Amino acid sequence: KNGSYMYKIVKKEVFNTKKVEEIVKSLYILHKQNRISNILLTVASIIFFAIVYFVILHTTYMSSPAEAGKTLQGQNLYNVNNLEESPSLENLYNFNSTLQNTEQLTVYTATPVKIMIDNFSGDTGFAKTTAKGEGNYSPVYGIQINQAAQKINDIKVDLGRFFKNKEFENYDGNGDLPIILGSSYFNLYDVGEKLKINVAGQKITAKVIGFLESDQQLVTVAIPQLSATHQVVIPAQSYDKIPSESNEFAKNSLQASANSMLVTTASKIEIRDIMLNVSKESGFWNFSIGNAGGLSVNVYNTMIKANTGLVIVLFIIALVGISLLFLNQQPKRNKRNQSLFRILMNSGMHPKQIEKYILIEFLCILAVGIILPAIPFFIISQMTLTGLAIYIILSVVVSVLFMSVIRRKIVIEAERFDV
Repeated sequence: KNGSYMYKIVKKEVFNTKKVEEIVKSLYILHKQNRISNILLTVASIIFFAIVYFVILHTTYMSSPAEAGKTLQGQNLYNVNNLEESPSLENLYNFNSTLQNTEQLTVYTATPVKIMIDNFSGDTGFAKTTAKGEGNYSPVYGIQINQAAQKINDIKVDLGRFFKNKEFENYDGNGDLPIILGSSYFNLYDVGEKLKINVAGQKITAKVIGFLESDQQLVTVAIPQLSATHQVVIPAQSYDKIPSESNEFAKNSLQASANSMLVTTASKIEIRDIMLNVSKESGFWNFSIGNAGGLSVNVYNTMIKANTGLVIVLFIIALVGISLLFLNQQPKRNKRNQSLFRILMNSGMHPKQIEKYILIEFLCILAVGIILPAIPFFIISQMTLTGLAIYIILSVVVSVLFMSVIRRKIVIEAERFDV
């Protein structure tokens, strides 16, 4: 009934263009008379509704089980970056193994690697102009990929074959390392040909197993679409046991895995929890998670993980506080406005009109209190529509209750002052 009454007031008074000027003048007079009180109530309303939104986000947040992504489409992508300059092989091994065994994540490795080829006959287009060789070894573009990158990129070869699963495991620098070459190498080498190459400082023997199609592109952390035309592609490795500290190839491969992309359905909040568990299990903490940070995410994370008991107490205090403030202010406002009421009535304004304008004044205060917190909290919550919808509904209900109480208070005081 009260809500219907308020709607009729707004519809009749505000949307009637003939009375807009009268409304604006009346509200201006009331605001001028109650300026300090209005500012106090507006600030209180903003604080109260901000707490309401905070409580809603805290109580309605639900973490759905994250799943590892099988493609890049429709997934959340995060970059894990190793921050330790010279981590031990044991730390890298533990971190990599834990990452690979985390069911909520797909570890996608497509990382540049320093590669040089012995007695290379290609032109300068195969390497950066700033790259320097060593003796007979010439620098070329190189990239190491893991099984997930090979599958997700839908790699196609013009000649030869892909990497087999076992070729992503336990290579220690001895024996032949299978490599796939970009299409620009087609006239330089043949499938099955062996090359002497230097990978991250370790000289090994490589065997060409295939050539990529000319339009093949690879998704990397740094470049969304990297042309593979001039690339030497090697398989990133995982190991059954901790490699020797002297194994530079293994160390470089594990470093690549520690600087990979994580493909998952996990939200920015959930990926933090997942990686926290990875750190606890692996004992490795010196890394960052790209695309999962920012001030809004940090604030949101703090909000949803706040102590529930304290949140409830905060809400009760806010509700009681603003109720007492509104109830305490209205009698004071009525007494302060007594002479104004009489002037308005002597000017021909009906008491019901005064009541309507006072209610509209309070409605404006509550509207400001509802709208201002909604904007930053909606952004902080990663634009969660469910939380916003609940906030709007609850705010409207609370506002209707406040307005109904204020209306009765106005009537009582108006009768007392013969308004």
